[in-house]
Amino acid sequence: MSWFGKLPHLCDLCHQDFTDGHFVDGKTKYGPWATMCCACHYWNGVGFGEGLGQKYDIKTGERLVGEFDEEVVE
Repeated sequence: MSWFGKLPHLCDLCHQDFTDGHFVDGKTKYGPWATMCCACHYWNGVGFGEGLGQKYDIKTGERLVGEFDEEVVE
C-alpha cells in the first residue's frame, strides 16, 4: 500500500521538515488525525495499526510495516 496524492513535506504539528526519511499519518490523542514527524507521533499519537496510524517512506510514499521503535527527537 502506498500514499495516495501529493507527499507531505512538513509535520502538521511542529511544522518542521521530515528529516528522518519517513512520516506518520495517524490519530492524535486529541482526536483529529495529522501527518506527523516521528517525534510528534511519539508525544501526541496513539500508536500504529488500523484506525491508529501508519508510517510511510517520505521519498517513495510506500507504507512501512512491522514493529516500530520510535526515537524521540528533542
